[in-house]
Amino acid sequence: MLWQSSPRGGIVNALRPFLIMVVFIVAAVIALVLFSYLLFWGILAGCVLYLIAWIKTAFFKKTSLKDPYQKRGNIYDHEE
Repeated sequence: MLWQSSPRGGIVNALRPFLIMVVFIVAAVIALVLFSYLLFWGILAGCVLYLIAWIKTAFFKKTSLKDPYQKRGNIYDHEE
């Protein structure tokens, strides 16, 4: 029979390297598809967050409670 192991080999022993290669190629294709799927959703979520941040800065200006004319610097108290 062809499927039995024989001293000369057989069809299974002859096809074993090709079967292993096919399994690795299929696994690589599946990994590539999953990575591209995650990359797509990551880019989409990043664009949505960027758009929200841009709208927030464009339309809702930050108002400061500090006096804009106040001098900046350090004040050192000392006794004379």
